[in-house]
Amino acid sequence: MRRILALGTAAALLVPAALALPSPKNDRLRNELNDGQVATAWVYEDLPTALAVAKQAKKPVAVVFR
Repeated sequence: MRRILALGTAAALLVPAALALPSPKNDRLRNELNDGQVATAWVYEDLPTALAVAKQAKKPVAVVFR
């Protein structure tokens, strides 16, 4: 029982840490897409403006209906 508890604890601590590390593959993809900069502004509750901004930036629009 102690072995299972120890392995579970180690997995719970190590897996999130490994997933949080930056991946060279992700960096390469981000560079290929020229998408390294995170958007500084979001458009909420104004679909026509969001579509215009996306068209100007040549980026897709994510629309969420709640």
